[in-house]
Amino acid sequence: TCALPICEWSALAPAPDWSAVPAARQGLRERLERLGQTLPLERTVLLGFSQGGAMAVDVATSAAGLPLAGLICCSGYPHPEWQPQAAGLPVLLTHGSLDPVVPAEACAALEEPLRAAGALVTSQLFEGGHGIDPDLFPRIRGFLDQAWTTEA
Repeated sequence: TCALPICEWSALAPAPDWSAVPAARQGLRERLERLGQTLPLERTVLLGFSQGGAMAVDVATSAAGLPLAGLICCSGYPHPEWQPQAAGLPVLLTHGSLDPVVPAEACAALEEPLRAAGALVTSQLFEGGHGIDPDLFPRIRGFLDQAWTTEA
């Protein structure tokens, strides 16, 4: 089992530098592929928050695909021109209904295309802002337990 941190690739204000996405995407993919040489990606759940959530969703559901056990995206959003391919991928989306940084509507903008691509999506809005609500920890833990006990 593995957790992998995702780092910021561009400042969000005044506006994201979308031209930085391809290099960040490639860098994360390479990190995951290296990780897969020592730990099975089939037992790895990728988790990202905010910009890291956007990148995690992008890489985990890219056309090239990775054999991940699951994906958790907290307060994330879709990158421009994102086209998910996620058949069978378990996904947990969480988002604050009062998020002033990434509007809660971004959760639906992720959920609908993921479902259409065949992902097994669970989404959880919480009353709060831009963060990971500690009240969600049991739900996140349950998602991890299920992802790690499901046969790959």
